[in-house]
Amino acid sequence: MIKAIVFDFDYTLTDRSFAIWRGFSELIEPYLKETDWMEKEAVIQRMITLDEFGTISRDHIIAFLVNELGLDEKRLKNDFNELSMKMAPYTKLDNDAVIVLEYFANNPKYKTAILTNGNIRSQRAKIDTVKIAGYFDEIVVSEESGYAKPDPRAFYYVAEKLGLKCDECLYVGDVFFNDIIGAYRAKMQYVLLNNDRKRSYDSRIPQIEHLIDLIRYVKEIENE
Repeated sequence: MIKAIVFDFDYTLTDRSFAIWRGFSELIEPYLKETDWMEKEAVIQRMITLDEFGTISRDHIIAFLVNELGLDEKRLKNDFNELSMKMAPYTKLDNDAVIVLEYFANNPKYKTAILTNGNIRSQRAKIDTVKIAGYFDEIVVSEESGYAKPDPRAFYYVAEKLGLKCDECLYVGDVFFNDIIGAYRAKMQYVLLNNDRKRSYDSRIPQIEHLIDLIRYVKEIENE
């Protein structure tokens, strides 16, 4: 029986694509003021590709900007430290996020939580921007728990905060190697939000295509 729905944040509850484009645009603008606008956009799009949806270190993006464009490494590192805060005001919810959150938050059968990687300052700022904190019983950011996904201890931590066992929780995330394998190793139930990635996965991995499909999926596995 599922007693809690635990959500990833970026790209699961939100459309991060606009925020990362704005963040990179603002970061790179002072360096490329005299650059043709289309060439500037090419740099930004390369950065977005290298970003890998924010799931890995951005050191290789800095290396690209230093090695191929000759930009100042020390200055870039300082700017990248503030990137997440630059992105926060541009955070946008998935179109169906409020419908889904209201359904589960108002259903007495379920507790709700966020488990997200990142630092407390920026992730909380993003959550404040989209005004969804009130839908959750717990919000856990990796920096405060001391464990980052896919470390199973991150999943143990959020389950403990909810007062539940891991196998009583369903984790909803969009990144296999952070969200799904982490939940799997923690013995937490899971469903992969395969949203516009155009990637293929083993058919035994439960998947939904859109966030709104989560309501139907939970009803099906709970035999409602």
